[in-house]
Amino acid sequence: MRYILAFWILGSLAAATYAQPSPHVIWDRSGAQDSSRYGAVILPLGDQNNDGYADWAVFAAGGMGNSTDRPYMEFFHGGNPMPTQPYLTYYGIGRGAGVVGDVNGDGYVDWYGRTGAQPGYYRFSIYFGGPNADTLPDWSITEPDDGGWFGSLGDFNGDGYADVFYYHDVPGDYVEVFYGGSPMDTLPDWTLHSTPPHSQEAAPQACGDLNGDGYSDFVTCRGLNGTTYIFLGGTHPDTLPAYTWPNMPSLPLGIVKDMNGDHFNDLVYYNGDIHFGGLAMRSVPDVTLEFPCTEVNAFEAVSAGDFNHDGYNDVILLRNYCTNSNWGVLSLFLGSPQISPQPAFTIEGLTPPLNLHSVWTAAGLGDVNGDSIDDIAIGALDDLDYLGWRGRCIVVAGDTTLRVEAHDLPVPIPRKLEVSVYPNPFNGQTVIQLEVPAGVSRITLTTYNLLGQQVAQKVIPANPGSNRYTYDGRGLSSGIYLLRAQAGQYVTAQKLMLLR
Repeated sequence: MRYILAFWILGSLAAATYAQPSPHVIWDRSGAQDSSRYGAVILPLGDQNNDGYADWAVFAAGGMGNSTDRPYMEFFHGGNPMPTQPYLTYYGIGRGAGVVGDVNGDGYVDWYGRTGAQPGYYRFSIYFGGPNADTLPDWSITEPDDGGWFGSLGDFNGDGYADVFYYHDVPGDYVEVFYGGSPMDTLPDWTLHSTPPHSQEAAPQACGDLNGDGYSDFVTCRGLNGTTYIFLGGTHPDTLPAYTWPNMPSLPLGIVKDMNGDHFNDLVYYNGDIHFGGLAMRSVPDVTLEFPCTEVNAFEAVSAGDFNHDGYNDVILLRNYCTNSNWGVLSLFLGSPQISPQPAFTIEGLTPPLNLHSVWTAAGLGDVNGDSIDDIAIGALDDLDYLGWRGRCIVVAGDTTLRVEAHDLPVPIPRKLEVSVYPNPFNGQTVIQLEVPAGVSRITLTTYNLLGQQVAQKVIPANPGSNRYTYDGRGLSSGIYLLRAQAGQYVTAQKLMLLR
């Protein structure tokens, strides 16, 4: 295995490779049977037993083809020394699992499992975490096997409970959101339909709080090189996207914890583009991570916590197959006020010392061994001792020696004019964020009512890059308006909602 520590050289911005420390593996476990597929999913569970150590679970997906190896889940408490056996094993789980956050508001992370129901249907069940957690479902819904998926949305409506969704693919193409609570009912509380014929326009691809208002948001997309839609959470969430970004070069992959220290979570795309969260976001990436894989695109983005203990959250990108790397590739990128696109380290399959055969998943666990440094878990198909489907999961301890310095990174200049407004709806005044391409020195802002009549116009100076302008709507009556921004050949528009 190659364990690459890349440093960003001052001034020249060139990467240099130094003597590599070996990854410190503090826990290592393989599946119970030849076709266990152990480590297919790793669930970070927080501190389930209040002992100060982070806990986790590992899902074994079970046999393939004619294999009779059963799916199962193993649960582990962190500690020092690390556990050698699970404190709970559950064989009732069937076809998938994941973390849903705290849906019942008791302070413990909860998880879900998917099992078969009657023919043509799946049952999704939530299991409450805590010191007395058991394997009896605490909440369940049954949905048709229509190609959709179930997942965690975070706290979409700001009531203090994590929420979940189910996306219906075919037929229908719509998402249902179920608000958490105590108790939590099985009736959908919010529904979003795609606009025909735009497939998966309503399908959540990434979830998390992007604008720092305490409500979880979610991101959808329409087709490769298509349009990204960002829907903002709220007490009464709107079904209209707050952002619409057409002609994006990639698809949204995930929302990760704040990497650059601005207190906003960030949006990651398959091609490594990162769009920093904020009160006003832009479709131009703020940095592009250089994922070392021939196919370029990652398949998973994972918040790694503060793996090197420098005060900034780090992120993992991985892909379970790359033609240039003997199966899977996993790279960790360090957070910083100026994020380096170079990975701090890269793990590739079938190379010593780890001998991981096809890295296929990862998770940021938090501090599992009590050293106050966040740790990560990695799941792999198997190792060199058995090239099959047994599966393997390791935990790698955080490493304070990892550093990537970044200085004078260029600020990307937009290729087109973009406008975003926050807050929107607003009362009186709001802030307009303008992303201005090169060669533009002034912008004309024209406001129209719903009848198409011009009600206001102002010409403002602008510089290439990001610009902010305070929009004063105190002379207008309540209602919906269209704000048109024009700078030479560049034209764009944004809906305004003025409330009195």
